Amino acid sequence: MDVDELGYSRSWAGQRVERKLFGRDPNHDLLRALQVADSEPQKQDRLQIVNAQVFTGGDRPGAPIELEAVRSDTVFTTTIAIDEYQHSERAERALKHGERWNWLTRLVQIAQEYGLERTGQEMAWFQKRRYNQVAGFYGQLSQALKGGLGENRFLLQVGWGGGWGGKTIGRPLQQDRQAWERLLGHKRLSPARMRRASGSEFPKSRRAVAVNDRPVAPLGWCLVELTERR
Repeated sequence: MDVDELGYSRSWAGQRVERKLFGRDPNHDLLRALQVADSEPQKQDRLQIVNAQVFTGGDRPGAPIELEAVRSDTVFTTTIAIDEYQHSERAERALKHGERWNWLTRLVQIAQEYGLERTGQEMAWFQKRRYNQVAGFYGQLSQALKGGLGENRFLLQVGWGGGWGGKTIGRPLQQDRQAWERLLGHKRLSPARMRRASGSEFPKSRRAVAVNDRPVAPLGWCLVELTERR
């Protein structure tokens, strides 16, 4: 990955990498074949107001933010389908998905592997800063993944609480450490909006539910279970 390949603005800094991974434009995008419907609605009493803050490990967390959040143990039902026509011989001649099609057929396995990596990273981040309650939560998630959730289940963090790491293609951008440093130091493209010392960690903060200026739980983690539609 070369910084010169990343575009011309921070908003689109990952666009060319995304095109290399998924397809050159929306018509050729592999993820067109993965069709996720809107979930069925839930009752209003499944919502609650929580206090969240941004934490860095320093003495002062960010200012409190009141959020409307979904309660734990809430179940949403939706449908996920793969458009097999896009893997037909005729479609493949135009779309050229090639081996990337296997990413869709291995969706659960890939998500499980990613979840194990991400929960381990988050646990280490909170442990290092002695945010033990949240570190313990991530330890439980990690153990659940190592023990095996089953063939059709995986963990996924969604929404605002996932931060930069949960909502971007940061993983492929970070594989080349030198190129990653060049990106973080780029005045126009860097996702690090504040001044950052070369070599320092990014992202440096995490968002979490807070009580008395201490993080007590991360936001947005879901257990996804896929069952065959009948």
